[in-house]
This record gives sequence, C-alpha cells and structure tokens, in this order.
Amino acid sequence: MQHKIGFNDLSRTSSQRKALLRGLATQLLKYEVIETTEAKAKEARRLVEKIITRAKNANATVEELTKTGTPEALLEAKGVNVHAHRMIARYLYSEEVVAKVFNEIAPRYANRNGGYTRILKNGYRKGDSASMVQLSLVDHPEIKFEKKDKKDKKSGKKAAKKSEKKAAAPKADKVKKAKAVPAQVKSAPRKAMNSNKSV
Repeated sequence: MQHKIGFNDLSRTSSQRKALLRGLATQLLKYEVIETTEAKAKEARRLVEKIITRAKNANATVEELTKTGTPEALLEAKGVNVHAHRMIARYLYSEEVVAKVFNEIAPRYANRNGGYTRILKNGYRKGDSASMVQLSLVDHPEIKFEKKDKKDKKSGKKAAKKSEKKAAAPKADKVKKAKAVPAQVKSAPRKAMNSNKSV
C-alpha cells in the first residue's frame, strides 16, 4: 500500500511535469476546450480550478475595498490586484491569458463554488489506446459537445474515395491491353572455364 502520494507524476520529472501542466492550463484558459489524455486532464483540472478561485477571490476583495473609496483602501486594492496577477502568472505562459482570467472567466464563475471544469470521455487514441478526454470550462456559451462518430466519418471518406476513383478511372474500351511477350529461349550452357588446359 502506497501512502502520501498526493498527485500523479505523469512519468515525468518535476520540471517537465510543471511545464506540461502550465501548457495545458494556458491552452484551456485560452481556448476553453482542449483534448488530452485522461490522466493529464485530471491533473490540469486541479491547477485550473485553483487559478480561477484565486482570481475570483482577488476580484471580490478588490471590489470590497473600492466600495469604501478611501485612498488607503484604493491603494490596498491595487496591491491585492497586482499580487494576484503575479501569483497566477506563475502558472500561465501568456499575459493575455492572465488578463482573460481576471476580466472574463472569474466574473463568469462569481456565483459558482468550484467545479469550473468538465471532463468528457472521447474514446481511445489510435496509436497506444490511451483514454482521450475533452477538458472544458463549464457554462461556456459557444461550445457544443458532440461525440465523434468514427464509423460515419470513415464511411463518408471511403464513399468519397470510391466516387473519385470511378470518375478518374479510364474506360476499359479505350485501354489497350499489352500483348504477351514470348519467353526467351534459354541459351546453351557455357563451356567450362578451364577447357584450354591440357591434361
């Protein structure tokens, strides 16, 4: 029995794992939907939830402090905002994504207590049969979740290829059949190389 294992190391060193999770978090917050393996999605979800919660708390604190209107409170609100931005920027590669978290994503989830992401199973990867999932933010207005139907997709491609082949194939009447070439007659066996030697 293994104790005190608080996370999946994803078979990577700590620096590789941190870089991977930063990349996944940045892409998820930028595009709001990504496709990855199940293990990576579960680890990235933990990081993204913490990022959104920190942004929400910072926005709420700044809002409370600005309501008072005193110069000290405004100065403190600015400090809280800067600190929160820097703490979140540690986990994201893009400053644009950091701004998006504070301006768009955190206000969207102001009334939701956790559970900002969703994982939908998406089948298995062809090469190594890894379980693939779609990791997305909840309550995103433009995303439509549709399961991929591989059979329909393949049958559509095959039908298109067959119709192209039929259209491109020349007619049998116009194609001249090549005449059969008669087999060459075998030549007589060669004389022995050492036939000039006298006995």
